[in-house]
Amino acid sequence: MEKRPDFKFRHVGINAKDNAEAEATTMTLSNIFGIEYSKLPGSYLVGDHIEVMNHDNYGKFGHIAFTVASIADAVGYLNEHGWEADMSTAVYKDDRIKILYLSQEVAGFAIHLFEE
Repeated sequence: MEKRPDFKFRHVGINAKDNAEAEATTMTLSNIFGIEYSKLPGSYLVGDHIEVMNHDNYGKFGHIAFTVASIADAVGYLNEHGWEADMSTAVYKDDRIKILYLSQEVAGFAIHLFEE
């Protein structure tokens, strides 16, 4: 059995149906908690740990993102535990996978991996 990778929480992503809903959700979270936000292509970032998508994205409700030292190692470990990578979501840099979603959801949230 492979050693468990060090999964570090990165952020939670919330799906919105469109930009108006995403902006409203962002403003609400920002105002309630006094957290600064920024607009990104396709989403808003509230602080460092909440991403509000301006469209339906992976996961029924959104995604939970984790960083790992090696996506390849993480996928090997997760495969041993019954989880599958959705290779159609892979983003590569220099022949290494840097971003990847898993095929299964947890409570309506996709699992999103980032390589550090």
